Amino acid sequence: MVNRKIRFSLWWLVSAAFLISGSGSALAKTAAKKTPVVISSSITIVESPDDPEPIRRATDDLIKDFGNVFGREPERVDNLEDAGPVAILISERARVHPGIKCRATTDPESFAFSVLRVPGHQPLKDLVCLTGADMRGTIYAIYQFSQSVLGVDPMYLWTDKKPEKRSSITLPADFERAYAKPVFRYRGFFINDEDLLSGWIPATKMEHTGIALRVWDNVFETILRLKGNMVVPGTWIFPTTRRCMRPPNAG
Repeated sequence: MVNRKIRFSLWWLVSAAFLISGSGSALAKTAAKKTPVVISSSITIVESPDDPEPIRRATDDLIKDFGNVFGREPERVDNLEDAGPVAILISERARVHPGIKCRATTDPESFAFSVLRVPGHQPLKDLVCLTGADMRGTIYAIYQFSQSVLGVDPMYLWTDKKPEKRSSITLPADFERAYAKPVFRYRGFFINDEDLLSGWIPATKMEHTGIALRVWDNVFETILRLKGNMVVPGTWIFPTTRRCMRPPNAG
């Protein structure tokens, strides 16, 4: 009987140590959300600092979109332990902690949304997952959430359409959806009439391109918001950019 008690105590200690170690710690236990989730500017954006720069660049845009809708930008943190009561987790499928049951997809450039309940006494209670099968899928998840939930026009840079100001947005308890991979492998813009863009915001001599890098960045953002993955620059030098864009022969 004593040995059984000792073995049980050791098993309990090992299990407890496992739960409080590693990324996500005790927050790893999640369950499907059964009640609506209310999001506002007080939400926390959770994203690993090790995520690729293009994903973090898209998250910058999401934070800006939150500010345009709610009047204040949310905080971004590196882990779930620092999140508030309601948080958005942005992650590639392979990087999500195995104990966090986010909806996931596997096909290239696909992504999914889901909402989870995080039990326990930590501040975090409700978790909204934006999960991509790969880097570009994660970027698409970010921009699709901005369009579908925040009401941001993916063409806002060119239409000047402003999103509706809100104090909060309620997500239904069954806010879960998987977005399949695109039908066409290559999707993007052929930048015709480039002389009009070069005259709109002239490039500096140090940029070594006819179209200013600021304009290119706007073009790339729009393409990614529209789920594109390529651009065809007709005549000007293709610039280096932080956006996740590739010419057609780069895959």
